[in-house]
This record gives sequence, C-alpha cells and structure tokens, in this order.
Amino acid sequence: MDELLQPFREMAMFEDCELTSPESTCPWGDAPVHVAAFDNDVETLRAFLPFVRDLNIKGELQLTPLHSAILNGSVEAAEILIAAGADVECMNHLDENALTMMAGKPAFIAMARKHGLHVSARDEGEYS
Repeated sequence: MDELLQPFREMAMFEDCELTSPESTCPWGDAPVHVAAFDNDVETLRAFLPFVRDLNIKGELQLTPLHSAILNGSVEAAEILIAAGADVECMNHLDENALTMMAGKPAFIAMARKHGLHVSARDEGEYS
C-alpha cells in the first residue's frame, strides 16, 4: 500500500497529510481513491479496491469516488466502482446521484445499462 500511495503524497493537495490508506483525506475531504477515480487511473483504482472500506466516502462537495469519475468523464473508473458495489443513489451537494450526473452522456448511459441500471428518459434527454 505504501508504494501505491507514494505518488499521492507528492501531490500538493495531500501536502502535510498522513496518507495510510486510499481513504485518507486531505483537509477538504478528498482521498486518493477520489483522485484515482477522477483521473480514470484504473490500474491504481483496482489496486486500491481491496483496501477501501467505504466505496461511498464523501469528499469535497459531498462527492463520492463515483461522482468524481462521472464529473471528469472517467467511464472506465465509474464502471469499476459500480461493479465493486458503489451506491449510485448517493447524493452530492447538489442533490444529484450518479445516474442523474450521467444524464446526456451516451458513454455513461450505455455503461449504466450494461450493469442493469436505468437512466430515466427524463434524464437521458435526446439519447433515450
């Protein structure tokens, strides 16, 4: 784990933070698992998963790692998190869940459907 966390220790956002797990947070709440999801760093994300106790850990703006992945268009990371059991119903600071955040994003809609998730026609817009 120490080797996996080393690149995060070198990031300005984690300066002066003690990173001991993928869920160790910086002052505003984000953790390495949020960053790996946001960056679509699927290799690191997969390596983190056995050590993550809470896939729905909320960071800045009440974003979970899944929210972070969707926010940055990281479809592969989002798929890994969903397959691992991330809660698509968790709400962020805008009272949006993951399915709502996928609205109008064909790659996310296709991925959600592959996992048996329904994105309502209202949320899909022109892609229904």
